[in-house]
Amino acid sequence: MIIALDFDETYNLDPNLFDDVTRMFQQHGHQVILATYRHPELDYDPLFLRLEKQGVKVYCTDGKAKRPFLAALGINPAVWIDDNPFSIIKDSAWKHDSPELHAWRVEKGLISSGIEGVVAA
Repeated sequence: MIIALDFDETYNLDPNLFDDVTRMFQQHGHQVILATYRHPELDYDPLFLRLEKQGVKVYCTDGKAKRPFLAALGINPAVWIDDNPFSIIKDSAWKHDSPELHAWRVEKGLISSGIEGVVAA
């Protein structure tokens, strides 16, 4: 069974807990992957490396709906653990140049607050 785990407001709220849960799933023969709306380069988090060292493949959808994104790669999770179930079936409302996405990246420390951090569409 493939289990898709969300990152923001799920895994990153309690990484130690989800590391334990991931190990338990893996010990029972299941595959755990991480599926996040994040951009693979612009929104990289060091916790991604921690997950990959545990055998958890990280998929950054860059705001695309997670289920169709993964399905296009031939990956069909049976279980989803996500605080925002709509992200599984709907694209993000925040586009690359949206002020909301820019503010989120500033809040997360991914970019500075200046205009240079806004990504062109």
